[in-house]
Amino acid sequence: MTDTTINLGPGAGAQPYAIPPQDWAIANKRVSVVLDPSRAPAVQARLTALPVYDQVVGACRTWKASTFDDLVAFGTALAGFAQTDAQSYLTVIGMIVKAMMAGDTSMQGRLNDTVKGLVADASGLAAQAQTLAPVLKSFDALMGQTSVAPNDDPVWSAFSINAGLAFGQLGGRFGMIVQDLTDLQTTIARQIAHDMPVVVHLVDLPDAIRDWTTVGEMAAGFVLNAPAQRKFLAGDW
Repeated sequence: MTDTTINLGPGAGAQPYAIPPQDWAIANKRVSVVLDPSRAPAVQARLTALPVYDQVVGACRTWKASTFDDLVAFGTALAGFAQTDAQSYLTVIGMIVKAMMAGDTSMQGRLNDTVKGLVADASGLAAQAQTLAPVLKSFDALMGQTSVAPNDDPVWSAFSINAGLAFGQLGGRFGMIVQDLTDLQTTIARQIAHDMPVVVHLVDLPDAIRDWTTVGEMAAGFVLNAPAQRKFLAGDW
């Protein structure tokens, strides 16, 4: 008989939407200024002099055309998974494992079916996040080169300096959620779904459910705030 200990919660850094609305607003305002020179003419000479200016413009165009919408779509999917699916799946898995620990081997088939459903959902989300992560990392790096000190250009730095503290973590945060979703799949598939008796110790299952719920709440908050952010992207501020 196999004896294994499993923690099914997300990692501490897996909060891709923990960035507050004011920092999303800063980022979207920066994009609107890059794409519309008339909004801050004094900044344009500094921007156009950057060696990466063309790449910055390209990244901003992509951000406005598709990346931000992709973030909203992923946020919607992540909120649904983390607030509903993960809670449901993990609760059922906990009940089944408890029954199996008490000797009810008839639950093995139900356990395997539940695991397959969870793995399928987590796999689709991980693929979405995996696609977004490098785009966000590149955007972070390029926009980071457009920041200036407040005394160099108060107009530009007024909505860029703070973004370097929180928004610059975006690519890394998405990398973490990819890892957590991947770990959730592999851990469950390899360590729970066995066609043999297995002793499973689910570490702090209520905490794991709570932590996934928090991830989902933050994602849902981002989606709720998206219409306001689109106004910033359009230059309506």
